[in-house]
Amino acid sequence: MTKYHYAEKVRRLAGFRYKAFISYRHLDENWASWLQGALEKYRIPKIMVGKKTGYGEIPARLDAVFRDREDLSSSASLTESVKHELSTLVVICSPAAAQSRWVKEEIRAFKELGRADRIYALIVDGDPQSTDPAEQCFPSTLVSIRFCQAYGLCN
Repeated sequence: MTKYHYAEKVRRLAGFRYKAFISYRHLDENWASWLQGALEKYRIPKIMVGKKTGYGEIPARLDAVFRDREDLSSSASLTESVKHELSTLVVICSPAAAQSRWVKEEIRAFKELGRADRIYALIVDGDPQSTDPAEQCFPSTLVSIRFCQAYGLCN
């Protein structure tokens, strides 16, 4: 990564209102609530605080984590909020989430904005290798060729 690209990436990510956005199906709300609390309370180890990374300086805490679409301002679309306020997406993966239109749209919005490298998965139910839709935990938009090949999920 060149100095210019590094500086541009830091500039773009530094101004985000939320450090993470939790995408989930409301059937998994207990998991989402737990994760939000755990992330917001987590203290970064002192030895890491202040170090410069490709995404800016490491803070002492992650600060605000976005969990509910209801937090969107009334005039904002999800895509606009993702573009301006959210740097990282954490997907709560379960068979319910795999079938959710909203979860798929949230993943798609991050990918379209060039933030596919900032999408993380937390599996809470189901089997990532299952071919049975009732057991599959990854939304189709999360499964890319690269991801599929890396985890041996391709046929």
